[in-house]
Amino acid sequence: MMWNLITDPAKATFLLNDCTGAVKCTYWMTGLQMDYDISTIGEGDYVEIFGWPEVNDSVRHLTVFSCRNVTNYNLITQHFLYCIYTHLDLRRPPPAPTPQLIKEVYNIIRDYTDQGDPGLSFRFIRNRVVGHAESVVR
Repeated sequence: MMWNLITDPAKATFLLNDCTGAVKCTYWMTGLQMDYDISTIGEGDYVEIFGWPEVNDSVRHLTVFSCRNVTNYNLITQHFLYCIYTHLDLRRPPPAPTPQLIKEVYNIIRDYTDQGDPGLSFRFIRNRVVGHAESVVR
């Protein structure tokens, strides 16, 4: 939900609260249709935003690209289910790596670095390890 909406010609600031926490958001005006859309949103309306998170002096903040009213309320249910899933996933201890997994990752790194390329992405390792994807991700 959006609270404390303050708009001026350069930006709009508001507080985004989903009952698990609140974060301050800033939307910079661009002169596009989205600027008008944000001015039509009222206090306490459910909104869907797209942007990136920032932390300055241990204060959470979102810079918003797009902000619009929620018209499909299934998005709210989906958001809360994802929050629950993430909470449970973070509480679960990571599975212990098996010797086979360690050997596979070692072989991938060895084969890749033998080719003379010093870089190796996490995505590359994850995609090459078959059957252990969850262990590698965690």
